[in-house]
Amino acid sequence: MDIVGRMYLKEIHFLGRKLQSNNPFYMIREAKAKRRRVAMANLLAQLAKGMIFAHRNFTEMQRKISLRKFSRHRRTSHILPDGTFMFARLAPDPPHECQIVSTSAYSVRLAWAPAFSSSDVKVVYNIRYRQKYEEFEEGEDKTSKIRELKGIQNFAVEIMSLQSCSLYEFRITAVSKYGESKPVVLVQYTG
Repeated sequence: MDIVGRMYLKEIHFLGRKLQSNNPFYMIREAKAKRRRVAMANLLAQLAKGMIFAHRNFTEMQRKISLRKFSRHRRTSHILPDGTFMFARLAPDPPHECQIVSTSAYSVRLAWAPAFSSSDVKVVYNIRYRQKYEEFEEGEDKTSKIRELKGIQNFAVEIMSLQSCSLYEFRITAVSKYGESKPVVLVQYTG
């Protein structure tokens, strides 16, 4: 046996001990799996590169279309004539700690704490209420039975002329010049 053959046998013996497998086709299977993984990685890289370029072209195309669309209708500047900026304002926060203070057969007293965002702007409160489970006749509008109290400036109100032994739903909202808050919903039976 020559030197190259002896080295080759030593290498095979070393790999066989290192693999710790009784399967003679283990090395062949692992080599094929490695080639498949490399091929799949290359394919995915090419696909991702193509998607990035396609996305870039799509974005540029959309930008050009939108520029054409808005070039006809120029928007005015958001700077006021005196040089100050105009800031977008949100509707106020809803009132918190809303509770039903007392009930009687024909009335309900509600109370709440002011909205958190009501320090710098005037906030009034609206209350919409209706019977929770009311029977409607055919063709009758279901929103027609909702009653509303608008422009309440204090933090408590008594609603009278309710039906006795009925379940009512109350929705309290804060309203400012910037809009109306989300409602706080309370449900209560009348005595």
